[in-house]
Amino acid sequence: NHLVNLAIRTSQKKYNYNIGVDFEPQKSVSHSLLSDAPEDQLERSVMNFSPTVNFRYKFSKRTRLQIVYRGKGKQPNIRDLQPVTDRTNPLNIRVGNPSLKPSYMNTFTLNFNSYNTKYQRNMVATALFENTINNVTNQVTYSETGVRTTSPVNMNGNWRAMGSFSLNTPFKNRNWIFRTYSYLQYRNQNGYTTLNKEEPVKTSVQHLTGRERLRITYRTRQMELTGLVGLTYNNSYNDVREKRTETFDYQAGTELQLYLPWGMELYNDLTYFLRTGYGYEGYAKANFMWNCQLSKAFLKRKQLLIRFKIYDILHQDISMIRTITATAIRDTDYNALGSYFMVHAILRLNMMGH
Repeated sequence: NHLVNLAIRTSQKKYNYNIGVDFEPQKSVSHSLLSDAPEDQLERSVMNFSPTVNFRYKFSKRTRLQIVYRGKGKQPNIRDLQPVTDRTNPLNIRVGNPSLKPSYMNTFTLNFNSYNTKYQRNMVATALFENTINNVTNQVTYSETGVRTTSPVNMNGNWRAMGSFSLNTPFKNRNWIFRTYSYLQYRNQNGYTTLNKEEPVKTSVQHLTGRERLRITYRTRQMELTGLVGLTYNNSYNDVREKRTETFDYQAGTELQLYLPWGMELYNDLTYFLRTGYGYEGYAKANFMWNCQLSKAFLKRKQLLIRFKIYDILHQDISMIRTITATAIRDTDYNALGSYFMVHAILRLNMMGH
């Protein structure tokens, strides 16, 4: 493979931009050797191109805006392209599709950040839009005997839009600091689903996610005390099954850091989690998470840090994750280590100037 890049760059006092494109010719050859059929050769030559536009504008020394567009092509993998029937599992057959087209992703991003030195206030805002043309998804059919056959096909209509905002600012009394983070995403996922082993039909899942985090910190020379609350909201709708799911994840907690004599630091964080809408019970629905650590710096310039940390003191850690796709909702429960401790030794070396 070869990669050719062409770009134009301009830099001015208030703004700068670059416009470029990558060209990448690609050739792949695949040979399929089957015992009861002649050798089948699949040869494919394509030209991948990835355009990029990057524009930056400087309102002031610490206030900037950046707008970025990126395009990215992706070729189907050889396994999906091979016109071969894989009968390794007789009840779950896979057939390649040599007619698959390359997928192409468009991504638009906007970033704004501003820092006020007088008030020590930092603000960041981000917006993103992304869509995929000729996305590869699986289509499943069932025979009269119940044999499942899976084949990859192209499908359009997958896209998402996202926005986030964060603010970090002290109050008039600089011992108090307020932080907030807001996040909103809407995603549309298309695919094929099979109901009652009938013919596959196109399905769309619209998924809305909202997230809010608030933190207030009180800081002195001897300690830092933080209170935090958070909410994550998920709403998804499947147009074929006409089913809507709605979940809420709440959290509230506190963090305490004490600066002790002899250069020692004690840190505690305790968080309460509550999940509704999942159908979970017990610790899966509500649990506490408490971690604690003690650290001390050594050597003349405090380059060596020794830290002792205990995780999940209350033995209530869980690892349950919900994944929503165009064809399914999956709840996955991972095994957690439970309560344990670790000892860290961190040595910082500064080689600059030597």
